[in-house]
Amino acid sequence: MRAYIFDKYGYYEDDEFATEFDFQGWHFKLEKIDKTEQELSDLNDYIKKLENLFYDSGVSIIKNRDGNFLSIADFGNCALVSVKDYSLNANDLLKMHTYFKNEEKDAKYTIKEMSKLWEDKLDLVEERILPSFKIDDYSYEKVMTTIIFSLGLAENALQYLAELSLDYGDNIENLTLAHKRFYEFSSYEFFSPFNLIVDSPMRDLAELYKSNLIDNTRLLQILTKYNPTPKEVGLLLARIIYPTPLFDLLDEYYVLKKDMKLKILEYKEKASKYLEAIKDLEKQLVQIYSIRPIKWMNE
Repeated sequence: MRAYIFDKYGYYEDDEFATEFDFQGWHFKLEKIDKTEQELSDLNDYIKKLENLFYDSGVSIIKNRDGNFLSIADFGNCALVSVKDYSLNANDLLKMHTYFKNEEKDAKYTIKEMSKLWEDKLDLVEERILPSFKIDDYSYEKVMTTIIFSLGLAENALQYLAELSLDYGDNIENLTLAHKRFYEFSSYEFFSPFNLIVDSPMRDLAELYKSNLIDNTRLLQILTKYNPTPKEVGLLLARIIYPTPLFDLLDEYYVLKKDMKLKILEYKEKASKYLEAIKDLEKQLVQIYSIRPIKWMNE
């Protein structure tokens, strides 16, 4: 990988196998992609809006020595991204959401579309991933218990989405630029063009919560700055219930063939405490925003 990055881009990294590296205050990462050269060019133009909003982000898709955004390798198509390395916080997230809410005012997304994505993930877990675990493995029973627990949470999240659609309609309003995942508050994760998606800002707040970057108190404080509708708060709660972190671990196990059993068991150990936190959060959201309560959380 070191030789490939040097040949294509002229950067020399000490680690022979690394796909990302730091250089003079910048973070670089070689991303596997499924986009065309034109799509990469359009995406690079789009993220200039982010660069204009955050003057020191330095976010860019780097052209290779051939003058192209797209690079072809034996392991697949890829592109190199650069972002200036610095710290961000929830106020920066609010700034981005506020600006791009106007930029994306014509975007459309529905609860039905969101539910379909979640249902497809459940089908994959139940039909493909669960049967792939070996029954004779020492951790089989604990892993199965964790996955089945999470499938139950996912089903409840889907049911809550259906109730939201009945109560408030199918359209998801106030779409803006958000993130696919938010595991840490790094500038690379914040600005990477391949981590950006148009969605409700509630997606990002749920990701921050599920990554343990904010707790109940901090989430409620941040929410006041968004002045959300009951429907948006309901979407936030559904996303928090939906067990994305575990499903991501299962993806790494099934798609990338990584041994994720230890991390799955670590997730199991935290699950009870996480569920108690969600139950407490649900009570506060019902009281403050008058959202539909979740019966099983109050039994």
